This record gives sequence, structure tokens and C-alpha cells, in this order.
Amino acid sequence: MARANLWTREQLIMALNVYFKIPFKDAKERHPLIQKYAPLIH
Repeated sequence: MARANLWTREQLIMALNVYFKIPFKDAKERHPLIQKYAPLIH
């Protein structure tokens, strides 16, 4: 089965950067940092 929609290296770095900056309990879709980077990563 083919894997589709893989992130680029840059997208992965951005996603990990956001993941490590936001405490898990605050990681909701309405968090301003997630809102800022979501369009760039998706």
C-alpha cells in the first residue's frame, strides 16, 4: 500500500518545533501557535 501525503523535511521540523514548545495539556487546535503553523504544515 502506497503512503500518501508525507510531510517534507521542513514541515516535519516545523511540526516538531511546535510540539516541543507547547505543553501537552495546552495542545488544542485553538492554540495560537498551532493556528499559526497549521496552514504551513498541512
